[in-house]
Amino acid sequence: MKTKHFLLVILLIIAVVNVKSQTKTVNLPTATYANTQTVEIAKVMLSDTATVIDIEAFFIPGYWIKIVTESYLQADGKKYMIRSGEGIDLDSLFWMPESGRASFTLTFEPLPLETESFDFIESDCEDCFKIWGVYLNNKSSSLTEIPEEYLREYQNENDFVIDWNKDDAIVSGVINKYVKGSIDWNLTYLNPITGNEQTVSLDIDENGAFSTKIPVYSPTSLVLSSRAGYIPIIVSPGRESKVFVNLPEMYRSRSRLLMNEDSYGEKYLYAGYLAKLNSDLANKGVTYASPQQDYIDTIAEM
Repeated sequence: MKTKHFLLVILLIIAVVNVKSQTKTVNLPTATYANTQTVEIAKVMLSDTATVIDIEAFFIPGYWIKIVTESYLQADGKKYMIRSGEGIDLDSLFWMPESGRASFTLTFEPLPLETESFDFIESDCEDCFKIWGVYLNNKSSSLTEIPEEYLREYQNENDFVIDWNKDDAIVSGVINKYVKGSIDWNLTYLNPITGNEQTVSLDIDENGAFSTKIPVYSPTSLVLSSRAGYIPIIVSPGRESKVFVNLPEMYRSRSRLLMNEDSYGEKYLYAGYLAKLNSDLANKGVTYASPQQDYIDTIAEM
């Protein structure tokens, strides 16, 4: 009898271990980017029967949000549809409390337990909630793989000259952890003489790399922009300036749930021409006198 009892205990232990091995929980998962600050993912629970996501919502008290039945998770090219909501009725208006913060749970079809990351897509409409690149390994170091050229010591740029010389400025770089087709990025130049604004859409490849040209008349400030934010970059005619955009850090720094977590590094890193100047302006709060203003003042004095 003792032997049978012992074997039964062993079998129960094995069964419990096996059940535990079929589940996975990730608290405060990191993410690449979101088109909203209204909903954030607090916890992800994976099992062989369902994927359950705890959501924290932040919005104006007395206003409503909605989660629709077309919502899904996307991982490795496959969609996993939503099944139900707890604390929120799908397709119904959810009115925010006076605190401006609410919690609810969404249940989806089961992701494979070995899934490394997924996208949360609240339907395919342009303004529906979307959170891309939700990572399930809790290793923030894997979010920022910086090319070596952006880590080099900045070189002195003694050949910098302010003069009138129309030519193409080349702007290239990497949008780190960019998801193809997620958001559009543009490069904008405001001509200081004519006041005309020129915008160039960036063609970004699947690795987040891009390169474009824009005609300028002098050393000048451009703006790299998207729904993720606005990134300044100083360029010069006939020269190439480069920028590495740390998209996960841009998301983390604005996230209410993640802002107190360890940083993933600088939001922007620069290489190429005027790299040190660009880095100081973007990351260190340095101010400078715009080169364009020198031209405007000179013309005004003629």
